[in-house]
This record gives sequence, structure tokens and C-alpha cells, in this order.
Amino acid sequence: MAMLAAADLLDRIITYCRQSRMAETTFGRRAVNDGKLVARLRNGRSVSLDTAARVEAFIAGHVHMPAHGMLGATPVLTCPSTWRLRARLRLGAPGYEIEDAPAGFALHVRAGGGLTSHVVTL
Repeated sequence: MAMLAAADLLDRIITYCRQSRMAETTFGRRAVNDGKLVARLRNGRSVSLDTAARVEAFIAGHVHMPAHGMLGATPVLTCPSTWRLRARLRLGAPGYEIEDAPAGFALHVRAGGGLTSHVVTL
């Protein structure tokens, strides 16, 4: 993974941790089973494309976080939910909890032959 991409990934992780109030070590353990992931990125280490994809999947799997990427040749975008309930999908866990992160929506503007998308948090 190129240094710029690693820096972008680190920024996304830090933003996610701040918004979800999750410790960076917890994020690393939950996303890729590596509690030192963020520290390694801060120290200039790169990660494999597989690790970067797992990080993005973890972030995008939480409805309160925007994420963007490519699905083949098609750009894709996820945005925060407008509802603050989060399902718990583990056996024995209560069915839902109230999400503390902000709700949001995506706004798409079509102009000049192009499409621009903005994610707005509330």
C-alpha cells in the first residue's frame, strides 16, 4: 500500500475511532485482530491490500460511518443511517442498542455531466 493511501487509511481510522468513541487498539483488534495496527501506521508502516480492505469493510459495516470505494469499475458509497438503532448480531446479545454516533444522509448533485455526492451528518 502506498504511503499516501496508508495516511488516508490512518485518517479514516482516527475519524472512526473519534466518532464511535472506540479506543484505537480496540479498533485494530476488532477490524483485523491487531491491536497495534494504528501505532504501526503512525510509525510509517504500510499494510497489505487485504488488511486495508478489511479495515474499510469494518468501517463500512457500521451504519453510522460513511465509506466510499470501488466495486469492480463502479464507485460505491455508504452513508450514516437516519435511524439510531443498531442490531446486535451475536448469539445471546440483546436485539438492539441505541447508537451514540450521529445520524446522517447522502446528498447527490448531478450537474455538468457529472455526479457529486456529499455525506451530511446530523
